[in-house]
Amino acid sequence: MRAESKNYLIFDCTRLFLRTLNNTPTGIDRVEMAYAQHLDTHYRHCTRYLVTLNGYPQIIPTPVMRKFITATQAVWNDAPVAESANAIERLSNFLDVPETVLRDGNRQEGERRGRSAQRKLSAAHILFRSALGQIRPRRIWAFNRGLRRSIYINVSHENLDNVHIARWLERGGVSGSIFMVHDLIPITHPEYVIPGAPKRHIRRLETIARNASCILANSRYTKDVLTTYLTEQNLTIPHARIAPLGVEDVFGRRYEQAAEVPPYFVCVGTVEPRKNHTFLLQVWARLVDEMGQSAPKLVIVGRRGWENENTVDLLERAPNIRSHVIESANLPDPVLSRLIVNSRGTLFPSYVEGYGLPVAESLALGTPAICSNIDVLHEIGGKLIERLDPLDGPAWIEAIKEYTHIQAPRAQLMRTRIAHYRALRWADHMRIFDNAVADLFKAALAA
Repeated sequence: MRAESKNYLIFDCTRLFLRTLNNTPTGIDRVEMAYAQHLDTHYRHCTRYLVTLNGYPQIIPTPVMRKFITATQAVWNDAPVAESANAIERLSNFLDVPETVLRDGNRQEGERRGRSAQRKLSAAHILFRSALGQIRPRRIWAFNRGLRRSIYINVSHENLDNVHIARWLERGGVSGSIFMVHDLIPITHPEYVIPGAPKRHIRRLETIARNASCILANSRYTKDVLTTYLTEQNLTIPHARIAPLGVEDVFGRRYEQAAEVPPYFVCVGTVEPRKNHTFLLQVWARLVDEMGQSAPKLVIVGRRGWENENTVDLLERAPNIRSHVIESANLPDPVLSRLIVNSRGTLFPSYVEGYGLPVAESLALGTPAICSNIDVLHEIGGKLIERLDPLDGPAWIEAIKEYTHIQAPRAQLMRTRIAHYRALRWADHMRIFDNAVADLFKAALAA
């Protein structure tokens, strides 16, 4: 889209900017990167990049920000490959499968990309330090003086509790604003977040309610919870559109399953209380007690989060599951996708989620997903997932035992159901965003 003069999309990419030197992205990091790339491809002439430095919002020179985006994506693409060589070897030995089951290309190619990643990471460090010294950012108020039409975009929750951003928006700094809301977990389930997070999230939602022209909710569940909360707080309920997150292309491929792979399951997600890993490990202890060495294995893919002492104790100190459970963080997407494809299924016993992208990724790969019976996962998978009470140990044990045998009727029926599943891609998501932008620009022109 080529915008008219002074018609801008002001993209708040503070989170992306400050995480340039992180080797691997979180889920929200991926969302912000998808938007950065979409805006650069389709709105290059009218996108400006906002970053908060030292508490104050600034407009960063576009060429500098594009270099950051390119450097960050390059590091995210290759850095996990550098770290994954040892992880693949560990997984291969643990699962008793050849490394070729888990990797694209040979080990030498992985090592070559690893060396490339280290060079890119070093270059990104140099770029980051030198750019910060050269940037002469303009305060957002100076940039916005005389601006006729502009739209502020925030898809990460970052900065929305910043008093300067709130003041700028409330004083009419832009003609419209688009916010993505990922969840209300800090408010609805404060027991699962760090101290202080509920108050920060309340301030974010107050900023959204006062200033949003359009909200993009990642699920109908999130939209409904948001509407209920805003109603209870007597806050304005802005127009909201449901915009499910896209699945990366690597999860949309249908890989061939390797032959004669011993049974194992995969659980993807940060190791933290709301993901219910402790329950899953207790289930696995019972499986090992009942099945002995023939019990399936479990691969937990995710970094350790906060308040996870009970889970870590089981992982590190429970002797009966040590030979059947392994952790593996920061796997590259191609390795993770192959790991999922060759598993008997993925497991998601979460107590609460805002969306649940790994469930969609599993279905996109044709792999059954056994999930807790929470509303948002039903919204994603419907009849294509197994839905169980996240505290019903016997039901989970029974399901896992059945899915362990790939020819079992229950497993075959589910694989048949999901064979034609089509996951939403980022292009589908961005069409919803593009329509929102077009509507806001039309409204600004008519005003």
